[in-house]
Amino acid sequence: MVAHAVSTFGWKQAGPAYYDRAMDIFFRLMLRMAYWVRRPPSKSWLVAVGTAIAISAVIVIIEHTIGWPDWAKVDRLPRFPAVTR
Repeated sequence: MVAHAVSTFGWKQAGPAYYDRAMDIFFRLMLRMAYWVRRPPSKSWLVAVGTAIAISAVIVIIEHTIGWPDWAKVDRLPRFPAVTR
């Protein structure tokens, strides 16, 4: 967690509420990048992640260019099913 800045009078400085969270996320991202520079992931891990991203990209491209087949679509069900008597 990011420590709050303390002014010379001893109370916390006023600032936006999102500042601490944004800096915390940025700090964690920088730590992770520094860790990856010091200890890069193995080649097999990079191949696995790259393959997963490539397969996902191909599926998205096919879906947007050709469309989704009718047999794979889900029929929208009514919100409240009809009660039969």
